[in-house]
Amino acid sequence: MTKHFPISTAHACEPVANDPRWARVVARDRSVDGKFWYSVATTGIYCRPSCPSRAANPKNVQIHTTLAQARATGFRPCKRCNPDGPSAEQEYASIVAHACRRIELGDGELSLAGLARGSGLSAGHFHRIFKTVTGVTPKHYASARRAARLREGLSRSNTPSRRRSMMQASIPAGGSTPSRPTCSA
Repeated sequence: MTKHFPISTAHACEPVANDPRWARVVARDRSVDGKFWYSVATTGIYCRPSCPSRAANPKNVQIHTTLAQARATGFRPCKRCNPDGPSAEQEYASIVAHACRRIELGDGELSLAGLARGSGLSAGHFHRIFKTVTGVTPKHYASARRAARLREGLSRSNTPSRRRSMMQASIPAGGSTPSRPTCSA
């Protein structure tokens, strides 16, 4: 038995299919998230424009200019796009920022599996998110950070009073030997 929810008469007379915002919903445009929301009468939910759910029939859709209007429909928030909480992009940026701090500090297990566990995601999903947000893989990010620490260590040791060997400079940078620094992330 399909559960049908009544459509509010306040906006029911406006055809959503002709609204330019509906094209943004169909395109799942993330750039308009937070600018408007939509609700679907047949499912009883309200969503962000970028929601990955199946496209609804425009006859069953209302578009709302504020989150309060979407909530006022009496529908529940979508579990996929979480319109009441932070956007997926904000959550992903936070997860990646935390992982980057862990890599920079050398905190705990720095393998891909360890970083993914620390973020509560699968290794594959974490890897995709990390690369999407930063443009590089976690392994390349870790290698670049170690190289930067090695350069800093060498530049500090270049003063005549504090000459250090390449081996001494590589150890704080996370390397085991100067020629083969370790990298597991």
